[in-house]
Amino acid sequence: MSETDIGEAIRRILITDGPATDDDLVERLTADGVDLGPHPEDTLLDALEAMDHNVVMLVDDRSAWAPQLLAGRVFTHRLSEWEIERDTLALDPDLTAVIVTTEIEGGDHLADGSAVTVVTFPMDAGLVAERGIPDGEGSFFLLLPRGHLAGMGLRGGDLVGVRRVEAGIALEKVDEDTVSTDTAALGGALTALLDDRHAVDLQLAIVTTCANDPSLFTQPLPPLGTTLPDLGFIRYGDWLQLAMPPEEVLSHRYGLDEKDARSAAAIISHFQRGEPGEDDLLLGMSDSAVAEAVLLELQPADPDRLHVFAESVGQRLAAVGHWLHGRAYELDGDVIAAENALLAAEKLDSQWEPIVSDLLYYANDRGNAARGLELLRRLGSGHPLSPIFQKFQPQPRPDLGRNKPCWCGSGRKYKACHLRSEILPLDVRASWLYQKAEVFQLDNIESAELLQTLAYRRARHSGWHEDPLPADAMLFEGGMFARFLAVRGALLPADEHILAEQWLLVERSVHQIKHIRPGRGLTMRDLRTGDVHEVRERTASRTLRTGDLVCCRVVPAGDTMQIFGGIEPVSLGQRDKLIELLDRGPAAEELVDFLTARFAPPQLVNTDGDPLMVREATLAVTDRNALRDALDRAYERNDDGSDEWMDFNNTQHIRATLHLDTQLRVSTNSENRLDRVLDQLRTLDPSLVVVDQSRESMDDVRTTTAPSLPAYDTETAHILEQHVREYERKWLDEPIPALSGHTPREAAADPTRRDDLTRLLDSFPDDESNPGATSPRRLRAALNL
Repeated sequence: MSETDIGEAIRRILITDGPATDDDLVERLTADGVDLGPHPEDTLLDALEAMDHNVVMLVDDRSAWAPQLLAGRVFTHRLSEWEIERDTLALDPDLTAVIVTTEIEGGDHLADGSAVTVVTFPMDAGLVAERGIPDGEGSFFLLLPRGHLAGMGLRGGDLVGVRRVEAGIALEKVDEDTVSTDTAALGGALTALLDDRHAVDLQLAIVTTCANDPSLFTQPLPPLGTTLPDLGFIRYGDWLQLAMPPEEVLSHRYGLDEKDARSAAAIISHFQRGEPGEDDLLLGMSDSAVAEAVLLELQPADPDRLHVFAESVGQRLAAVGHWLHGRAYELDGDVIAAENALLAAEKLDSQWEPIVSDLLYYANDRGNAARGLELLRRLGSGHPLSPIFQKFQPQPRPDLGRNKPCWCGSGRKYKACHLRSEILPLDVRASWLYQKAEVFQLDNIESAELLQTLAYRRARHSGWHEDPLPADAMLFEGGMFARFLAVRGALLPADEHILAEQWLLVERSVHQIKHIRPGRGLTMRDLRTGDVHEVRERTASRTLRTGDLVCCRVVPAGDTMQIFGGIEPVSLGQRDKLIELLDRGPAAEELVDFLTARFAPPQLVNTDGDPLMVREATLAVTDRNALRDALDRAYERNDDGSDEWMDFNNTQHIRATLHLDTQLRVSTNSENRLDRVLDQLRTLDPSLVVVDQSRESMDDVRTTTAPSLPAYDTETAHILEQHVREYERKWLDEPIPALSGHTPREAAADPTRRDDLTRLLDSFPDDESNPGATSPRRLRAALNL
């Protein structure tokens, strides 16, 4: 039996009998005569996965049919002014279940047929910024058609209801008088879910309550954001928890046992009330886990208050008091005083983990690998700085015996003087300096959040893999390297401090590879300044070719020039735009977006300039004959006399086709064209109702069909072929930035520019089987190359 048939059998069971466990489904399918093969559990899981988001997994591991489960449920949300202005609904936490609604079949449009989109931050940071959504307003957003909320007569402060209906997602203004204040059933349902669980995913918790109680959310309730706290629940990120005593929260959050959790909770309470704390109470700070939990929970921003707290603790626990003073000095930006406080703490207790761990970061910035390795031996293995200290530990000079006089002229033997404290050359320590800045950046909460955003933007097209660009852009274009130097620079060796200052003066640039020494280095010319650099580069020098263009930052490193932060290939077409961007001084996000664009699939557009997308809509028809006459007046009927019409633009390109049988089906190749036709159809026949819509990008078409012309339906293939031929014809006579503003025909006729044109054509993908792909072969033929 095919996966589709098994999926249909599962759908019938879930709709008829309700949510079921995997074991129940296997049993029922087998009883119904469905052949699940020799491995029924695996077959079931494959079938469930193929059913996409229509099947949702509940908190208790049952599967449910989401369209049936959420049909008619209404979730409320109080609108803000910015949501009205930007036609956006913040989905966290009031409308969290709506995210599931939008993912199931038919959930990508409103009941009137207009398209909606769910975006997430930071994955869709570009779309979030495009709508002007304020920072900190949530992670999930529903983007509505422009003017939609104001068109409904809604204003800031109004209550809106979001409900799944047969035709899509319905938005409705909710009368405050119709909102039920009886939330006890919801509270009981959520409490039951949390009986044997510490926390549950909020979204799945709400969906599960719908499965367990068919009456929940069938009438408007107050928004979840205000209801949940009133019912005794708290949210921790995406998770829902029962409100707990502080010691239980600390126990779960930091893995403390009951005694330590009570101790930490009491100390935090005294600190927050500004009390010095009782002596016996403060003794709890001697436990490293308690001390770390207290500081992490408090996240103190006031160094003076932390110093007062440190004085109180220091009266009974002198080493811990010095450690707290060190943290307070760090908050105040005085790293020398902080280091001295930690050294004083170490003299009193050289084994206490927080003291030793903090000193490791000072040894790292000081460039003292021997000291770092000694501190690591006290902590044991597994510290993130361990590989750095191992890599940069001092190496004995091979030209000097242990018992020979030391090279420094002290008169002592080498083994007693500099053997264990050799200083590595600056060209070697340059990479250590770069890693110090990276450690600082990762330890900074604000930069870590933005760095995650940059990583998401980078992975949008390139996928997740180790990639140095986001971190490097954050360090330099994002200003974190300058901040590192300002905050930790006093700890750096003098020559590294000077080197770091030099790095701040070096801008990222576009370079052309002039000469390659495989495994050793490169000769590169900076296209912005004209400078030529001899660069030590062992890895990229094995793969780059003479003439290649790259974007990177070439910096001094002792008596060498080196590259840190990765090397980005640059196409000829990108060169001038990238140089213009770098001249402007881009923000980190701009740079990452530009250099990530090379991973994005090419975006095809139709003759109206709209991105190509296969869009279809099906409309219910009440009077077929009247509609046929109206379509004859508005559109051009097919020559064969069938009930099929075409919409042409002023250049006689087909913008849409309409086919009438028991229903009216509209097919177009862009969002705007479908919206235009639907608007006109509503004018022709106001009784028409959209009952189904589908959206498929050209990337989806390519990945779900074989990459050859017959794999596309005839209409789509014709649209693609028509578009690309027209694009190629115009391209031959358009000024191209990669050709310094000359057209391809001009470059082909100019011997000094022909190489640039050839290199540009070589960079085009060569896929003759794809009707939507530009053909380098056709272009070369047209240019007589």
